[in-house]
Amino acid sequence: MLRRNAAVKWLLLALVLVVSQVLGSAGAKAVSATSHYVLLYLDHKEAFVGNETVTLDVAPTIFDGSTYVPARFVGEALGFSVDWNNDTRTIDMKPRGHEITLSSDRQTIVQDGVNISFSSVARIVDGTLLVKLTWLADLTGVPYTYNDELRRVEMLVLNNPEGIYIIDQQNSKPVAKFTTSKKVYRPGEPVKYIDLSYDPDAEGLVEFNWKGKQETFYASGKYNISLEVADAHGNRSAVYTDSILVEGPEYLSEFEYPIYNKPVGSFIKVGWDSYYRYFEQIPELEKTTSYDTSRTLLVSDSPEEIRQPGILYEDTINGKSRLYAHHINLSGKSVTFMVYATNLSDKPVTLTTTNKGEVWPTIYANIMGNEATTEFLNDRSAESKLVIPAGKTYVYSQMPVFLPGQGANVIYDVESDGPLKISFVAQDTANQKPLKDLQYRNELDHVRGTYTSADLTWDADLNRQMENPMKLQFGNDKSDPFLKGYDAVLKTPATNYGNWGVKYQVHLKNPPKMAVMLMAKGGIFKGPVKINGEIVLVPQSGVLSAFDGVIMLGHTTGKEETLDIEFSPPGASNLPVDIILYPLRDLE
Repeated sequence: MLRRNAAVKWLLLALVLVVSQVLGSAGAKAVSATSHYVLLYLDHKEAFVGNETVTLDVAPTIFDGSTYVPARFVGEALGFSVDWNNDTRTIDMKPRGHEITLSSDRQTIVQDGVNISFSSVARIVDGTLLVKLTWLADLTGVPYTYNDELRRVEMLVLNNPEGIYIIDQQNSKPVAKFTTSKKVYRPGEPVKYIDLSYDPDAEGLVEFNWKGKQETFYASGKYNISLEVADAHGNRSAVYTDSILVEGPEYLSEFEYPIYNKPVGSFIKVGWDSYYRYFEQIPELEKTTSYDTSRTLLVSDSPEEIRQPGILYEDTINGKSRLYAHHINLSGKSVTFMVYATNLSDKPVTLTTTNKGEVWPTIYANIMGNEATTEFLNDRSAESKLVIPAGKTYVYSQMPVFLPGQGANVIYDVESDGPLKISFVAQDTANQKPLKDLQYRNELDHVRGTYTSADLTWDADLNRQMENPMKLQFGNDKSDPFLKGYDAVLKTPATNYGNWGVKYQVHLKNPPKMAVMLMAKGGIFKGPVKINGEIVLVPQSGVLSAFDGVIMLGHTTGKEETLDIEFSPPGASNLPVDIILYPLRDLE
């Protein structure tokens, strides 16, 4: 893949300097030109120049999709000065034909007399000025080749040996050429294209124009594919055309192809017709459900919309508990969300936090649940302890101020060695009151309560065999019933509609070769799923709408001992959701 990416164009720019430095050395004896490869890897300090390893001061670094390197390093590599002016507190850079003055104090840059945004091309990191390489490289228009799979920059640098006097040079047209790994493919079989295009001047290709190229072809027939390429000087190649023949028994259908080939995190469009044809009738996998009653669950999600300060929910804990809260400030003024812990005993009680998921106040509801649940499932929080004296009330957790319209989601796994009263509270930021003076807010509009179990496990043994797709459905109140509990404030039964705060652990023994996908069924969904210890975001960006399609969570090979899935309903998302287990046959 050829790109005008910024990662280390300085080496090709150095070539321009080498050429320009010898323009004045006429009359020297001519010798043969030599060449060498230059390889650089993003986020690594080691680079390769020919057969030599070079250690960079700082590895190429990515900010907002662009590569930045230390300005002094770039200057020394390209042969121009980068000087600190102590009188004006500015940095002066003088690439060939340009004068640039940067001021980190004023966050300004003057380039050839024109002001440009400092933040658009420069960063100060640990006291070091970093500059965007594309900013400097684009001044000369030097291209190079980038290997996206290896995150490697590959350059063939032609050195004009000392003594050559270049008066003029005719730039050659590039050559477009490609082939495929074979001439005949079956319908639905991936086509492997082998690019053979090149630039005779070894300056690199910057544009590829394909016609008729497809990842695969589903219908039998002969297909013509053409390619035209261009170099950095605008020279265009002749159009090269080749053909492939598609025939024989079907390799993969159009529906199956992405299921077999799309990587983890990919969105696969399904649509209504395909959904009802392939997914709606998929039976649920038979499983054994067990509830872990060693940890109680306190849910504070009602009133979900805070309209008045007060106590949102309150109950006692003693031992392992999970504290779950999801609230949005619709009071019209700033509020502070706090979790209090009151020691109900006559001796100190230690409250230990073993895991947590938090998100700072935001107006984006789906971000709240996604961020908090991702941190919680990742389970990398450092353990912390809070010792509460006898009869005292301490603030266990306090979020930053909720502005009107903002909300947050919090999940805490805690253990206490004595009885504690846990209070979820919204305080008037401008007029905070003692806990004893606050009123209960019982405008119930969502879910709250105390439940005897915070974790449940689904077990099944697939015995390496599964002829047809199966699914696991979360939050349907049928095969996955909602937890029953009680409201400790109102002393009434409570139902955890959606099983908020519950962590599901799915253990599938002896899984066959299959694809694992997630489909939203209840509406907008955004949240993580943990597959064999690795977090997959659903989706990677934005949200997933009901029946739009599926997100690829992973593939099994048929050799794993277990497939382990961890899931917790993300706040502000809609249930149910399906995890689809789609068996894959061995392709020949």
